[in-house]
Amino acid sequence: MSYASTVLGTAGLVSLWELGGATAEDAESGFTGTYKGSPTLSQASILPSGEGKSVLLNGTSQYVEIPDHEALRLADTLTVEGWIKPEAFGGDLICAAHSGSAEVRAAEKLVLNKKEISVIVTATSPFSIGSAYHVVVTKSGATVHLYLNGVDVTGSVTNATLEAASAAGWAIGRNGNRTENFFK
Repeated sequence: MSYASTVLGTAGLVSLWELGGATAEDAESGFTGTYKGSPTLSQASILPSGEGKSVLLNGTSQYVEIPDHEALRLADTLTVEGWIKPEAFGGDLICAAHSGSAEVRAAEKLVLNKKEISVIVTATSPFSIGSAYHVVVTKSGATVHLYLNGVDVTGSVTNATLEAASAAGWAIGRNGNRTENFFK
């Protein structure tokens, strides 16, 4: 069974963006994203199985913009999962961010932030440049977990509540609707 097939079988799944192809297509709900800044598509997969493709972001202007939809306005219960391969560190690199509520950052360590207000949790283990990681962030009220390659690396958790997100889209690879903190 493929990775995408396995994920698509997850109960409660809202979206699954498979990046690297001609479009940033959402295989679950049809909330297709738009590549911005002409990232390099059809890169080799970073999945252990080697299936699929990946996208290379330049760290300065390339990202994926996901338009607003009510189903994507997450509140205090969420799971964000992805595969990343950091090529450089230089400040906070945004893996994914909702313009109104939460940010998942890779700043030498995995971090979940309450958007522009406070750190909710920081991982106990750092990233290595050039290594591929399966990252998972889960939050249900005060219960928060960060996973790197299946290992729980949850550090000290603050009890920061995420409010229901406002009408705003998501970005993959940059800080929501701001023009900073691009992922490379």
